Amino acid sequence: MKVTITYKEITTTLKEKTKVNLSVSKYDERSLKVVYAAGIPFVPDIDIVLTVVSVYPNKLELTYSCGPLVEKAVEKLLPKLTERLPGGVVNINGKNIMINLAEVEQLEKVLKFLSLSDIVVNDNAIEVLLEVK
Repeated sequence: MKVTITYKEITTTLKEKTKVNLSVSKYDERSLKVVYAAGIPFVPDIDIVLTVVSVYPNKLELTYSCGPLVEKAVEKLLPKLTERLPGGVVNINGKNIMINLAEVEQLEKVLKFLSLSDIVVNDNAIEVLLEVK
């Protein structure tokens, strides 16, 4: 089974939920480039590359890369962002981020019948590949 999520859908949802204007695009076959434009003169855009390291049946391992100044900000902000999520959903170890999908209430029932098999980054969308258990 394949679920396709367009970058437009991601950016629209993020803007609605967080009121932050981010753009998402393909960086390479396993990576996304996420750019935040502050919209303030003389303040540069902030960009981060998120890479899919490993895909497990109910977990997703990511890593990020960015410039040294942005990295310091991300190190401070990530724990604050993840503390809003239920315990056990996101675990951070340095630049590695493990997302435990089975701990997300909305996915718990789905993962009883389907398992994650791969994530593919395309030019206009992300494809999430699932297998029936």
